[in-house]
Amino acid sequence: MARQRNPNRLRELVQGAATVFLAKGYRQAQVADVATAIGVAPGTIYLYVESKEALFDLVIRAAIAPEFLANTGDFPIKTPASGSTFEFIKVSLEREVKFPALEKAYGAPARDPKRELETVVRELYRKTSQHWLALQLLERCAADWPALGELWFGDHRLRLLGQLASYLRRRMSARRLRKAPDPAAAARLILELVAAFAMHCRMDPHPGAVAESVAEEVVVDAIVHAYALPEGRRASGLKL
Repeated sequence: MARQRNPNRLRELVQGAATVFLAKGYRQAQVADVATAIGVAPGTIYLYVESKEALFDLVIRAAIAPEFLANTGDFPIKTPASGSTFEFIKVSLEREVKFPALEKAYGAPARDPKRELETVVRELYRKTSQHWLALQLLERCAADWPALGELWFGDHRLRLLGQLASYLRRRMSARRLRKAPDPAAAARLILELVAAFAMHCRMDPHPGAVAESVAEEVVVDAIVHAYALPEGRRASGLKL
């Protein structure tokens, strides 16, 4: 009969494993590395998970849906069936990585382009911040898992870049936002700035004392003031 384990140790295991996978990637990370990171013997890890594959699956599921840990009770967690971790990530991306404000802005008239841009940027920032660990794991482990890399970089991220670039191009062409030399490059700049503060700075060993709420405001302020036109310079009578 499967035995219950300490839920606090399970959370500690997940946190330690996430740190190791982020530092070493999937291929180079070993169960022994995780044991060292949390200060236990390797055998202790195997009381909770059957294999490295099971451990990575657990970390990904907990990163995407933190409540998953509260519903995990039978140990050791079995090695997932082939393809099940990838399928979970794929379904989760389709469900979670959606941007209603951007989609609405893309197809609607801009009555207040400055406020619209702010709403779009805040949505990008908050979605990235909410799922920062899962996204960081996807980026870090993509090189070791080509199908995962294609799913994230070749599908979802590329699609988001395209949507954002199309939105910027439309508003800039209608003189509702300040024209950039290249809207596609501007879209890339916006996503990189959002990712830097909402995701990558969390892994900085010397992050400084910047609160999450302050980081969001700094990013929004920088992007909106870069591309929003002053009131007097907006084209009058244009609805795009």
